[in-house]
Amino acid sequence: DLLESEGQSGSLYQDDPSFVRDLFSLKIRSGGGGYRRTTRRALFLNNLNNVAPQLVSSTSTPGLWQSLASILGDDSFKDGNEKQRWTALYASGSRFGEALKAEWQRLQQLRSAAMAAAGLDNAEESVLDADTNSFGHRISKLHKLTFDYLGSLERAAITRRAKELPRDDPRRMAFLASADCKYSNQLLQGTPIEALRFTAREFRSAVQNKFGVPQSRCLPIAGRPITNHAKNTPLRVDVYGYSLKTVTGAKYDGIRQLHDSIVNLLSRWLKRAHVPHKGGAWGNPQTCKDTFSEQINRLSENDSDNNRWLQGIIPDLIINALH
Repeated sequence: DLLESEGQSGSLYQDDPSFVRDLFSLKIRSGGGGYRRTTRRALFLNNLNNVAPQLVSSTSTPGLWQSLASILGDDSFKDGNEKQRWTALYASGSRFGEALKAEWQRLQQLRSAAMAAAGLDNAEESVLDADTNSFGHRISKLHKLTFDYLGSLERAAITRRAKELPRDDPRRMAFLASADCKYSNQLLQGTPIEALRFTAREFRSAVQNKFGVPQSRCLPIAGRPITNHAKNTPLRVDVYGYSLKTVTGAKYDGIRQLHDSIVNLLSRWLKRAHVPHKGGAWGNPQTCKDTFSEQINRLSENDSDNNRWLQGIIPDLIINALH
């Protein structure tokens, strides 16, 4: 479970066990999982900030509920009184006022905690600089601005924590390598398409790889030998799946499949653009073998070493650029 505060099952690294949980709460564009804890949000504050100024009269507009002027203050939301816009509501003894004030103080405490976690002494100017009496003046998207700012501080804190992890910690490597990659961050928000299918198991594996946690499919078989070519280095399954993804000399190995998938994707785009080419699933023909054989006549056809050398220079794609 990525939201487990005590760390993930099978993890070989115990430093900062809540790292992945906190990372998953960041926005997807910041390298997180986009998870939102509803108890953390401040929608009540945002709604009251938008609605309250419309309930009482302003300089040019009559109020929708003028009888509330005794609670909200008749002049509270008029220009020139922005420093005291919530003072009347607090003084009225209304529970709404008490909740509003407590909510704004909570957000300011979140800022202080995020700054401390990021190791920052001075923060950038933000909407949270306003005190409890004046916040929200002429700000229509208070909630978004507030949490975008808090998110930037928490991203800095996560980056700091990642750099403090051991250099070979998969969580550190996964975050620092992909957090700013738009392509990688599409995994949790991209719309599935016919050309890119995921089974439930494949999607789970991709997400676990994205966050650098053990692969649930590898845990039961960790330590087992991997069958590959006798001339290749013998490997065993590890809980993160690295040995399976990088093994060579095995049929359908991960490196070959990744290579072929990229070639086929390029071939598909060329086909859609009506560009003639060789190689790839949509090429004609689908292979580029023997491309250089006719040009290298000096080599003996009966020499097995030369044949292997020729096979080693097979191009992946050949594009007809004259088209």
